[in-house]
Amino acid sequence: MTTNQRACANGPGLPDVLERHLSDCHAGAVQAVAVAEAVEMLVSNGLAKEKATGELLAVLIGMIAVLEKALDVVNLPKGEAA
Repeated sequence: MTTNQRACANGPGLPDVLERHLSDCHAGAVQAVAVAEAVEMLVSNGLAKEKATGELLAVLIGMIAVLEKALDVVNLPKGEAA
């Protein structure tokens, strides 16, 4: 069974350190979406300038790279934090 409710999806079965790690990844994903939406808005309104759009895309690529690394199974927290 799956759920779309965040509180249930990250429920009591997860170790605290993993729950915090996933919460941080979720926050990063939300920020990446905001940057992507900003680029989309600039382009759709004809306001995209090469420099500004390129800088926003560079920020977005960096954010996605951080998430990719954080979510790689070898980088997941192994146990409880001290």
